[in-house]
Amino acid sequence: MLLQSCHILNAALVSVIIAVIQWCMEDGMILYWYRKWLERKAFEWHYSAITKPMGLCSFCMTFWIAFPVAVFSLGLYPVQIITFTALSMFFDKLRVQTLN
Repeated sequence: MLLQSCHILNAALVSVIIAVIQWCMEDGMILYWYRKWLERKAFEWHYSAITKPMGLCSFCMTFWIAFPVAVFSLGLYPVQIITFTALSMFFDKLRVQTLN
């Protein structure tokens, strides 16, 4: 079996964690200052590719959270890592498309 049901649940949980971080970065929330700092750094760094995975893009951030979870926490094999990461990104995209 490519992924077990617990891995699918973990992929959904990664997406939920990213959603909570993104919601906490909205105006007036606890991580509002972090989003403002990222936006300022994105401008200073000429829209550097590093600011998106740091939080300006939930899809990019999902990859960089899901990948270490798959490798270090779950100990998956290469094909499973790709599938887990893709599934996490799918859940994030599904969340964004559904709620917006």
